[in-house]
Amino acid sequence: MAASPTPSEATTSSLDPGLPISREDVEAFFEAYTMAAKRALKGAHRPGNPQLFAVHHKHPERTATLPIVIDNAANVEAAVAWSIRHSREGHNVYIETRTIAEDVRRLSVPGARGSAKDTRAVFAFVVDRDGDAGKAGRALALEPTFIFETSPGNFQEWFVLSQAIPPDSAEALGKRFKAAAGADSATGTVTQPYRIPGLPNLATATKLARGRSPVEPCRLIKADSPTYTAEQLEATLPPLPEKEVKRKRTNGAAVPVPLSFLRCWPSPRPSSMASARHTSKSAPI
Repeated sequence: MAASPTPSEATTSSLDPGLPISREDVEAFFEAYTMAAKRALKGAHRPGNPQLFAVHHKHPERTATLPIVIDNAANVEAAVAWSIRHSREGHNVYIETRTIAEDVRRLSVPGARGSAKDTRAVFAFVVDRDGDAGKAGRALALEPTFIFETSPGNFQEWFVLSQAIPPDSAEALGKRFKAAAGADSATGTVTQPYRIPGLPNLATATKLARGRSPVEPCRLIKADSPTYTAEQLEATLPPLPEKEVKRKRTNGAAVPVPLSFLRCWPSPRPSSMASARHTSKSAPI
């Protein structure tokens, strides 16, 4: 993969008039993202697809989703174009660190992003360092795989897995990421969509009220660092505080599940009409 542009290069090369869009950053990210996802999901039976999510910065009811077939180069190119187009139309565009069912009609709420129970596999964790909200958090004893500056002074650090894990194991690790980093609540959340470098960060009314600029660039800082096994993360992240363990204790300790388990995951089944109104509570950031 070509070397990632520096933040200064990202602000001066190939920017669309009126919006801080860097196609180089978007393409470099998608190249790194799809490569990492393919490695992590290699050998899995029906691993599902990652997906994009777009929400209009002024009209949050205007949303769109797009599954990404990571093994299809033309589909990935279409995802890049889709992301840029929706950004130009006033949407904030996000991407997830999980996969969902290939057939989106089988989601618990067809046409939506899918809830936690629709998750097939998780291949990365993100620490969301929201400095302007006082949620920059603490440094971890791990080198991030990717780093993005989502707006001045705010960063997202990705920790990519070398082998994807099931959602239950990912949820347990995500809680440890959140506790260790002490950053924004979006940290380590399996269903959370995260920003894409190279696309604009369009402030919502809430962010404008706390002094944010209407439009900020999201910059790619690095995308070429090591990946981790779930066992390495387990060994490095501190355990949950005792009060957290007591409040959220489950049957037995949560441990990483090997890839062989991916081969026998059942396909998600549609829920009843009574539960069809419930979707993921993870909000874009």
